[in-house]
Amino acid sequence: MCNEDAQQEIFNQLAKFSSDAIKAQQEFSARLGAAHSKALEEWNKSIDLFRSRYYSEAGNDIRKSLEFLLRDILKNGTSIKQQVKGSGKELLKSNLGK
Repeated sequence: MCNEDAQQEIFNQLAKFSSDAIKAQQEFSARLGAAHSKALEEWNKSIDLFRSRYYSEAGNDIRKSLEFLLRDILKNGTSIKQQVKGSGKELLKSNLGK
């Protein structure tokens, strides 16, 4: 199976769950709402990219959406990488752990 065929098969399998996926996307968008406008903007871009089959770019925008959401929740401008310093027990001492 070539790469293009594999991508098409993955898309076909994901399409079987489209009603659940669309509902989940809409619910998440509603939860972000105006309170998290930058996260919502990136989330909506990721949905458009995914529908256009730009999966890598969609994944990157999902990551950005999560980063903006964490910045809002933690009330700081720190990136995800900087929110989590170290691993294991050190995670509990990080911004995210608190």
